[in-house]
Amino acid sequence: MKLLKTLNLLSIDVVAGAMVCNAVFWRLPDGKSPIPWLHVLVLGLSIFLIYTVDRLLDNRKMSQIPTERHSFHRKYALSLWVSIGIVLLTLLTLLFFLPMKTLYVGGMIAGVSAFYLWIVSKISPTSTWQCGKEIVTTWVYTAGVCGITLPYRSVSYEAVAMLLLVFQNLLLFSWCEQKKFPMVHSLASYFGEKKTKNIIIFIFALLFLGNLFSLVHSSHHFQQELALLFIVMSSILTVIVFKVDFFLKNDRYRWIGDGIFLLPTLLLIV
Repeated sequence: MKLLKTLNLLSIDVVAGAMVCNAVFWRLPDGKSPIPWLHVLVLGLSIFLIYTVDRLLDNRKMSQIPTERHSFHRKYALSLWVSIGIVLLTLLTLLFFLPMKTLYVGGMIAGVSAFYLWIVSKISPTSTWQCGKEIVTTWVYTAGVCGITLPYRSVSYEAVAMLLLVFQNLLLFSWCEQKKFPMVHSLASYFGEKKTKNIIIFIFALLFLGNLFSLVHSSHHFQQELALLFIVMSSILTVIVFKVDFFLKNDRYRWIGDGIFLLPTLLLIV
């Protein structure tokens, strides 16, 4: 259990979920397309880099709220900076083996991510600018998972569904954290508790209706399976909203919210 907790604090479950979802997007539309595992590996390493640097930079601010995740990164800061250096060198080496189209898309995502990290490092945790963090993170995560497949696959609808699902996930996390740390500025604090809850439910409705349409009209069985899975994933997040007191205990909402992005593994093994 301690190992799982450490992996969760390091966001390894987030990294794994992004890699699984990316592998599924490479399989679109018929489930038979080859998966370029090098691309998937580079994505995973990049997300680990972004998430870890983000938290380490947060910890340099005197006013940073001492969440368990930030406390962990502060305690092991030296080891994490060393791991960042190793990951960065590995990524720079792997770039030489990627096609130019991937480098163009990846370069744009990396540029936005670097700018985001720079901005975050300059603003206070209590600044109202923190409200944009969920929006930028949604874009970066979705662009990483879906964007690098766009030059090779037609994934327009699935990319929109993933965007909505990621935003629902991050807004839910923001909403839950607001209950634990009311002083934190986030999108949930900007909207307020009731409006945030309604937005999360509204996103579920959009995903349900959109994926129901995809279930009926998609020409490939694999796309239909993914649409059904999107509905299941969004439903799980919505259940947390209605049972929030239970899921706040021991950060259950985080375990489950991050864990849903591992569910597409079913499409890779079945």
